[in-house]
Amino acid sequence: MSKVLHQGALDGLCAVYAVVNAARLSGLEARPAFARACQAVPPKVWPRLLLEGAYFGELKKMGVAAVKDPALETPMRVRAPFERNPPPNNLTYWARFDELFDDEATVCAILGVEQPWMHWLVARRSGGRVLFADSTAGRLSYRKNRASLYAGKRRSRKGQWKLNPKELLVFSRPD
Repeated sequence: MSKVLHQGALDGLCAVYAVVNAARLSGLEARPAFARACQAVPPKVWPRLLLEGAYFGELKKMGVAAVKDPALETPMRVRAPFERNPPPNNLTYWARFDELFDDEATVCAILGVEQPWMHWLVARRSGGRVLFADSTAGRLSYRKNRASLYAGKRRSRKGQWKLNPKELLVFSRPD
């Protein structure tokens, strides 16, 4: 055996991990958030979701369910601000993204990746910066930088990950 496999090597569970990591960043416990997220998707969807991954509609359902902690008076707010009016280019995407993170109520977001493969990343504020996280081998890893993510029609350089400008799920503290 040359290498130990980890989440994502054989499965399509990056959406579930992204949702649970977003819930954790929102101050919720992982195991109950995981259970609520999994229960939000119908059983008949699980074989495809497990092997191929989640669509944005499924990610939204899981995200809303994950943060509905009965112990909270007011649940976290989950919204998809770019879904109906996606930014037309990379520059506009990041300008609108930054506006969302300028709001102190914004805790984190999940971004949809299209290339080099379908994937989900978590973004969170860290001081004056926004960090982009990916789940690897049992830990939340902050590795991507903004220059390596592109939300335009085509990637401007090899090695960039192309984002789907419609697929942004934002987790915010209640008003």
